[in-house]
Amino acid sequence: MGDDRATETDRTRIEHVFVLRLWREPGAAFGGVRGTVLEVMSDRRFAFSSLADLADYLHLRLDRTP
Repeated sequence: MGDDRATETDRTRIEHVFVLRLWREPGAAFGGVRGTVLEVMSDRRFAFSSLADLADYLHLRLDRTP
């Protein structure tokens, strides 16, 4: 059968679940995207108007410790 022992990495890993909605604005040049992110566990929502804003948001959320 399988080995049920968790490694130290498994016990300390923190997972985040996000739902991403992404769309291109009609007539926008390359990079003209908008979207929303839902952080499932907290029901926190974030709207963004560039991929850089999305990356900044995810970076901030993933760097936080509980």
